[in-house]
Amino acid sequence: MIMKKNKLKYGFSVLEVLISSLILLILMTISSEIMYHSLKISREEQGLAFLRKEALKGMHWFTSDLRITSGASFDYDRDPVANVTMVMSFLTNQENVLASSGTVSKDPNGKLVAVTPVWYGYVVYYLVSDPEKPGTADSTQKYLLKRAKRIRPADSYYSVILSKPYYEKVFNPYMSVAKPLASADVTTLLNKWLILSEGDKNRPDTIARNIYDVNLIEAMPDYVTLTIETRDKNPRGGELKVVYTSRILMRNSNLQSH
Repeated sequence: MIMKKNKLKYGFSVLEVLISSLILLILMTISSEIMYHSLKISREEQGLAFLRKEALKGMHWFTSDLRITSGASFDYDRDPVANVTMVMSFLTNQENVLASSGTVSKDPNGKLVAVTPVWYGYVVYYLVSDPEKPGTADSTQKYLLKRAKRIRPADSYYSVILSKPYYEKVFNPYMSVAKPLASADVTTLLNKWLILSEGDKNRPDTIARNIYDVNLIEAMPDYVTLTIETRDKNPRGGELKVVYTSRILMRNSNLQSH
């Protein structure tokens, strides 16, 4: 009987239970805060990874296309039409290689001295407002980076200066002359693409999302320097931002006959 009474004396008092519960509550609060902040950091890292991927996708397309063009055909413009903040166009040759399917010139010793590309069409990039991600008080308007390829305008008008078709020599199979896409054609194309439905097969492809801007930093006869900036909402407030800069050599510039 004495032993049983002694065992009963070792139970928790009300005060001990309250103190234990308080300590447990404090530990759970600290753990919750750690988990909450860890989750926000994880979501932020996921957001940054997405933005990096979209920026790299855009820059990869720029590099692949610009490296085979001629600087004489490169054109960049801001706010050409409503809802389009940037348009960039330039010539592309038929194959995705340096100076493909062109004419070859040789010196008296038979050494290759020049290759004249035969242009296949124009490539057009533009930024159009993303209707699903409009600007708000705490978020900027996001844009979709679109790409249209193999643009080959008809000579429906004449050059005022030359008094002959503007694209006559651009797509001549015997002589290619690099010229930028005429601004009137750029405007016509953009206005046509803007009214096409999302599922229309003639609508240019979306190659990157969450774009904030594509900026031309430097334009030289044989290279350009571009930046592409992506943005998205930050779980911790404000916006996440990724900026990539690249200098791209337009390798057919020096080989182009004029």
